[in-house]
Amino acid sequence: MEVTSEIERLKVHWKLIIKQAPADLQRAPALAVLKSAPVRPVSLDGDVVCLAFGSKIFKDMIEKIENLRVTERVISGFLGRTCQVKCILDENQNHLVKEALKMGAQIVSEEKK
Repeated sequence: MEVTSEIERLKVHWKLIIKQAPADLQRAPALAVLKSAPVRPVSLDGDVVCLAFGSKIFKDMIEKIENLRVTERVISGFLGRTCQVKCILDENQNHLVKEALKMGAQIVSEEKK
């Protein structure tokens, strides 16, 4: 499968991009979050990459300036150009919610935080 658009390349190679981050960033807290958090690239608008997080806690962690800069460096390195990162919350991607819905659960109300 040939992936042509930059956003598709980001989506397909996301785990590899994080795993192969530059050596000087490997111990950065941002990388630990990106490796373990429910997060995925969802769009690329000009130089702005939008990452969707399944948890507000992880989204807030990456939005701290030092973590945001690390994330931007990793993504920019992969794309070969300078990019900015915007974070959004997408709680529907929470794996526990997805599994519960598969087993017949229904969402009866949502709590906004």
